[in-house]
Amino acid sequence: MVAATVLVKARDPITQAGLVGFLRARSGIEAHGDPGGHYDVVSVVAKRFSADVAAEVYRVTAGNVPAVLLVDEIGDDDLRSVGANVVTILPRQRVTGDELVRAVLTAPARGDETLSERRRRLAEQVEAINRAPADGAGPEFTEREVEVLRLTADGCNTAEIAARLHLSERSIKQTVFGITTRLHFRNRSHAVAYALRTGVI
Repeated sequence: MVAATVLVKARDPITQAGLVGFLRARSGIEAHGDPGGHYDVVSVVAKRFSADVAAEVYRVTAGNVPAVLLVDEIGDDDLRSVGANVVTILPRQRVTGDELVRAVLTAPARGDETLSERRRRLAEQVEAINRAPADGAGPEFTEREVEVLRLTADGCNTAEIAARLHLSERSIKQTVFGITTRLHFRNRSHAVAYALRTGVI
């Protein structure tokens, strides 16, 4: 069953074809690279946000289809011109496949947000893009730590995380303790907030 039909637009054909192929391989998503017909979401990919990118977003969405924007460079001031239909902004080079799929599938529901709620969330996403170390420096998380943080952000408790990752609750607690002590976080919530702000999850 198709949950979302996506139009992908990128500045170079290789990126566009690759993203279309990736999304088509995911259950519930139908992806196209050429405009025409009905689509629920538009995904626009660019290295740097600009007036041309803003115009492209508006053109391919007809001003009323939710858009997911993938960029490496975007300034705080650019938020005023991204367009009211941009519902998510993700870091082009660092976004994971699961994050992109989640953004695409949840984009249509973002229409229920108030404009102020959306602007606030987009501002946080832009801040995360701009705060991320450009050279890859900074704290590194293991794959398990990322999964624990992601599930915590989704509202799972220790027992639920342990069940999903097929680990003991003690292992989950040790993982959280390792994160908080190594990076001097006050608690689990502080760690999750940092991970969200910096684009780790």
